[in-house]
Parts: sequence; C-alpha cells; structure tokens
Amino acid sequence: MNRSRPLPSVGLTVFVVLILGSTSCTPNARKQRYYSSGQRYFAKEKYREAAIQFQNATQVDPRFAEAHFQLAQCFLKLGMWSGAYTELSRTIDLAPRNWKAHTDLGNLLLVGHEFDKARKEVELVLRESPDNADAHALLANLYAATGNREQSLEEMRKAVQLGPENSALHLNLALLEANSGAFPSAEEHFKKAAALEPQSALPAVALGNLYGQQRRFAEAEQQFMRAIALEPKNPQPRVALAHLYVFQNQKDKAEQVLKDTRKNLSDNPDGYRLLAEFYLASGDMDKALAEYASLTQEHPKDLKTKKNYAQLLIQRGQIDQASKLDSEVLKENPGILKHRSSRVKSCSARDGPTTPSNRFRRPSRSSLTTLRRITIWAWPSARPAIRDRRKPSGERRSAFVPT
Repeated sequence: MNRSRPLPSVGLTVFVVLILGSTSCTPNARKQRYYSSGQRYFAKEKYREAAIQFQNATQVDPRFAEAHFQLAQCFLKLGMWSGAYTELSRTIDLAPRNWKAHTDLGNLLLVGHEFDKARKEVELVLRESPDNADAHALLANLYAATGNREQSLEEMRKAVQLGPENSALHLNLALLEANSGAFPSAEEHFKKAAALEPQSALPAVALGNLYGQQRRFAEAEQQFMRAIALEPKNPQPRVALAHLYVFQNQKDKAEQVLKDTRKNLSDNPDGYRLLAEFYLASGDMDKALAEYASLTQEHPKDLKTKKNYAQLLIQRGQIDQASKLDSEVLKENPGILKHRSSRVKSCSARDGPTTPSNRFRRPSRSSLTTLRRITIWAWPSARPAIRDRRKPSGERRSAFVPT
C-alpha cells in the first residue's frame, strides 16, 4: 500500500524563514525598529542614544514626521538648540497639525528673542486649538518677555486651569508670580509642582530660590539639599546651595559643597569645573591655578579646562607655560584655527601680567545680593522668558562669574 509521504519539514521551515526575513528587512520595518529603539532609550533618559536611533529612522524614511519630532525632543533635552529648531521645522512641514511641535518651536523662538515669529506660532495653535495649555503658557511668556505682566499672569492662569496636572505649568506660573512679588501664591504653586513631580529636583530648587529671596535661609537650604538627594548627578542644585552659602558669607561651606561636587561628579565637566570657577570668582588665584592644574592632569582631553587654565596662566604672566599648554591643545585639536597662543602677546600687553580679565572678575557684592542669579534649569516653557533673553546657545556660562 502506498502511503502519502509528508512534505520535508526542513524545506517548509526555510521557506517561512525567508518570508519572515524579507518582511523584517523592508524599509517600513527598519524605520519602525529604529523608532521603537529610540523610544526605549528616551524612556531611560539616554537622549544621545535615542537621538541616534531616531536619526536612523529619518534616514530610512525622510518623511517620517514622528521620528523627526522625537529627534527634536532629544535635541531639546540635550540643549542642542540648532538641531531642535531644524527638526521641529521639518516636523511642522510634514505634520502641520502637530501643535506640540509648533509650541516647542515657539518657545525656541522666544528664547532667541524672535518675538514676532513666536507669536505667529502661538496664534496659529490657539486659532485651531483654543484650549491648548502649552500655547497659553507660551503666550504668557511672550507677554512676560515684552513687559506685559498682568496679561502674562492671566494667560498662565488659563494654562494651569487647562492643564491642572502639569507640573511645568504650575512651575511657570509660580515663577511669574514670584517675579511679581506674589510670594504666597508662588510658594503654593511651587509646592504643587513638586507634588506632581516628586522625583524632580527642579521644583525643589525653584522653591529654595523663593525662600532665599525672602531670606528664609534655613528653608532654602533644606530645599536645595532635597534637590541634591533627588538628583545627585545634577550639578545645578549644588550650584544653588553654594550660592546660598556665599550670600550668607559662609564661604567655607560653599567651598565644601563644591569639593563634594568635584568628587561626586568627576565624570561631568559642568560639575568638576565648579570648584575652579568658585576660586576664580572669589579672587583666590593661587587656589584657582592649582585646581586648574590638577583638572588638566585628571582630564587631559577636556579642551575647555585647558583653555581656561591657559588663559589664567596668561593673566598671571606665565606666558611660556601657557604657550606650551596651547601647543598641546592645538596638537590634539588641529581644526582649531584660533587658539590662545595667538593672543598671548596682545593679552599680556593689554591687561598686564597680574590684571584679571573680565571673564575672571570677582563678583561684586550686589551681584550676590539676589538669589535670582542662582541657576534655574528647565525647558523654556517652564520658566518666564523675561528671566533669560539670551539666544539659545550650547555654551555654558560660568556658574560663579556674572556677565
């Protein structure tokens, strides 16, 4: 009797694998794979890794609007304003009804002092989506930036009513109220922001600043320490605490905070440079020189530290040592066309060997008598634009040297 023989299972398996393999290699599948990977990195706050994956997705499909938008969000988190501007503009071209892209772009324009362009973005959003809380917040900050305090507060209160569970909106309203002298209401909204985002250091620092303005120093110190505990790798709460001690003439405490910062943030240039900046701002040039010398040894690839050290050496008249350091910088970075060595002669002739440059001028007493100098770090929609009229820039300002 002839029995039918089953088909070879190996052949069927190979056939299925080929089908599945060809499907997974389609452009649509590849872009989605990159996009999903980017989302996972973003959720873990690994923004550089996320940006790479979103960029890969846009290379597979240049018209993938959501990938462009998420890439813009990465750039915003990283403070890469130019890239964010480009990607938000591209997002709007591909998805003109992405209102979040419009408000984010408007905030960038606002920080860049492009008020008319920012107003066009917010008017477009409110025309199509009148209950958009982010748009009302943007409009409030536009009013604040142009000196219209009452309308600014009115718009921000609308934003909070529309987004009562949004921590950033409460924070923004509190900052506006603090600037208007309405401290009790500002305190209430800072606390609400903290309750809505209990793991974020930002509301705690903002509340600490408010207490500092009212000379409630013990409460301010408590909030800054809480912020450090919440985000121990973030240098900004430590800067705020150091400023508070400086304001109270407790220089030793400020110095210890920054020594701890140097130790605990040894992998973060914005952290380990703070002690050197503090010595410069305090006029303690010997300690500043020693600190920069140590940092240069510990972080030989940190270009900014080397350049700052070379400039300080020039101001102290140590031209040969500065020139040697500049030669190292130029050798390691051949693309640099302008380096300190070319300025040695002119700097020493202009300032003299012992005259501090403007960059290293000690802060005046008046510059330390307001805690509004303390750094508040946040995406522009979470702070009144009137507090920062500078154009977006990737260059970090010294935490202890006023401009």
